[in-house]
Amino acid sequence: MPHIPVEPFAWWIFGYQKFSESVIRACICRDKGWQDITREVRTKPPTEIKATVETRQDWGGDLESLQKQARKALDARSRRLALDAALHDEHTGRIFIGEFKSWGGFQVYDPKVLAEEMGKGKWFPDRLAIDTVEYKGQDRAVSGFIFATNLKNCASGSYEFPLGHLRVEILDIRSLLQKNRDGLPEGVTDVLSNLKEAVKKVERYVEKGEPPSSPNRDRCPG
Repeated sequence: MPHIPVEPFAWWIFGYQKFSESVIRACICRDKGWQDITREVRTKPPTEIKATVETRQDWGGDLESLQKQARKALDARSRRLALDAALHDEHTGRIFIGEFKSWGGFQVYDPKVLAEEMGKGKWFPDRLAIDTVEYKGQDRAVSGFIFATNLKNCASGSYEFPLGHLRVEILDIRSLLQKNRDGLPEGVTDVLSNLKEAVKKVERYVEKGEPPSSPNRDRCPG
């Protein structure tokens, strides 16, 4: 039998979007006192976002490349953009959107390099172009952008910088999780329980031939 590459497989599991994103969002909300509104927010159609890109006064000069890449990325889209995170500061009313690179355990990034690359349009140019979102039937301004990944040379656990009028914060996922090791945020315990139950189902399948239930279990391929 082949040996299972435990460490890479563990990173692969954590990188599964519907698992990792909910955990990271919960930790951010607990750390900053924000509310997770990801499922309640809609982005504008790509054509509308592009229209605002064309008229942005804060994306000239050094951010001309970002503007160009945003146009290109938005031209390639027909559907509304889905966000990894939309977060609400109930005290100030501000809304933050974000993207995560949670499987980054295979690579660790220098935050200053990431900041330079984001300014050139290498990372999330279409999402950085979002200046408003629809929330509770209203258009709401986006105050900041959160990028969570694995960082090196970042003792503070985060790195902030302006990108035009937008404030960007790059978060180190490991630091974020370590802050919450003395008590997991609400909802994370349930997520971990589901993970353990999934592992048990795999064990039952291997040991007893009892497959996990599935709506398509009785259907033959093809």
